[in-house]
Amino acid sequence: MIKKISIPAEILKDSSLTPKEQILYGLISEIGKSNSEGCVKTNRQLSKWALCGLQSISNGIHKLIEKKYIVAQFISLSNGTKQTERHLFVINKGE
Repeated sequence: MIKKISIPAEILKDSSLTPKEQILYGLISEIGKSNSEGCVKTNRQLSKWALCGLQSISNGIHKLIEKKYIVAQFISLSNGTKQTERHLFVINKGE
């Protein structure tokens, strides 16, 4: 359970990000801190925490990747299928 999130000033000052995208960044960052595999939550899980729709999460992740605030890695599951698991990592810019 997430008790708090931290949003760096750089993210808060970026006027191209919506408040929900800033919160999404904070969630991804906080979840990734406690897991060496990054944030592996689904869009549905993130949408429940950010109190917004799935499309907002999808668009927000895309925008954060595009602006190079986060990176996504897709790892194949070892269950004999072609399924992948998404891992989101915050890109540290020398804070």
